[in-house]
Amino acid sequence: METAGVLCSNSGSRLQGKALGRLIRGGVLLAAVVTVLLPSAAWASPLIIEYPTPTSDSQPFGIVTGPDGNLWFTEANGNKIGRITPSGTITEYPIPTVDSGPAFIAPGPDGNLWFTENRANKIGKITPSGTVTEYDIPTASSYPIGITAAPDGNLWFTESAGNKIGKITPGGAITEYPVPTAFSAPAMITSGPDGNLWFTEYAGNKIGRMTPSGTITEYLIPADISSPYGIAAGPDGNLWFTEANGNRIGRITPSGTMTEYDIPTASSYPIGITAAPDGNLWFTQLQGNNIGRITPDGTFTEYPLPTAFSNPAKITFGPDGNLWFTEYFGSTIARLELASIQPPVISAAAITPSGTGTLITAGGAGFLGTTSVTLGSEVIATSPCPAHPTVACFTVNSDTSLSVHTPNALTAAITLTAADDNGASNSFLVQPHVAPATDTPGVPNTGVAVASLNNPLLIAGATIASAALILAAIRLTARHA
Repeated sequence: METAGVLCSNSGSRLQGKALGRLIRGGVLLAAVVTVLLPSAAWASPLIIEYPTPTSDSQPFGIVTGPDGNLWFTEANGNKIGRITPSGTITEYPIPTVDSGPAFIAPGPDGNLWFTENRANKIGKITPSGTVTEYDIPTASSYPIGITAAPDGNLWFTESAGNKIGKITPGGAITEYPVPTAFSAPAMITSGPDGNLWFTEYAGNKIGRMTPSGTITEYLIPADISSPYGIAAGPDGNLWFTEANGNRIGRITPSGTMTEYDIPTASSYPIGITAAPDGNLWFTQLQGNNIGRITPDGTFTEYPLPTAFSNPAKITFGPDGNLWFTEYFGSTIARLELASIQPPVISAAAITPSGTGTLITAGGAGFLGTTSVTLGSEVIATSPCPAHPTVACFTVNSDTSLSVHTPNALTAAITLTAADDNGASNSFLVQPHVAPATDTPGVPNTGVAVASLNNPLLIAGATIASAALILAAIRLTARHA
């Protein structure tokens, strides 16, 4: 059956606490109780379309692009494997074993999809036509979670409770390799750029590397109790991973050097992560209810989801050039259209004296993606601004509002420029406030700002340079003390 998609503009709202529970029963505890507070501003980008699964309360979890050009996903509570076309048509296939707990899914070298059955303790295989075959794991109650294809032509998977890494051939033969650290709870696994397998150790607080012959090397994460979960190969030749309890995104080189980056939203509980052709890593925030983006140099952008408490879990890059992700408690499959992410556009600015300095509040759209601000010739690196700023800084208030503080009083016209990490920028010429000769303290005065727009537009995934000059006299009111 075809499930209608829901076009969503991201409007935030005050959310109440909700128990997230266990994503996979009997496996790793993935969430707790959380209260999320989102701004009430209307978000202009990106465009997110949600497709409810035909089975209600299906709790979709893993998702991946299949060899047939569709997206395939698991339904942890629905006990099914789902297929969704890029246009949004969903088909569901029941798993023979009752209450099997399907977790993650990966395309295999044989043209089929392979998935883990957490509660049934099996590895499943489904053909593009929907035929399911299941294989028992030798270790009882091993709770398999992550699975990936490897260059050796086999599938590799993690055994969270069994504390092993498993290998299954396309013919169904399984070999298991113990993880050196006891009770490490291996979670996700991926193929690395070095030809090895890389996996996260949720309880062991380590990243593991495994050769195709079974040799395992472990690397301790600097931050304690970070609970690494998702892992993916990045565009920079490194491995990137999520730290669920640490609220960070980590990077590890093939030689084992780690760098960690704090996520702006507190207690967001990042889970899934994937690389995209835009050169960035994209990840889900299970409790933050956001989709996050991090550049290879560690710059974050976060996009709130339109549906409250949807709890995004796994994310992947789709065959249509967009990002697709599962919404666990929303029981929906969502598509984030990369081409809809708007570069920053400044359309107005208000000037307010701030101590001996000046506060400029810019209005417009696309500010969520702002990564740098320039005022005149000064590049402002500090963000966000502290409560009482003493240096130049900027704060992204919402997708439609940007605040810039300078410790200097504006005495001449100055250009304010906002840019994103794709190089798209927009400038606005700000005319300073000028007090009249007969100025009286406490009486409002006016200033004039002139706007100049020069902004590349992102259309259908390509950056098209577009220059336009918009001249407007904007009367600004400021109180002169």
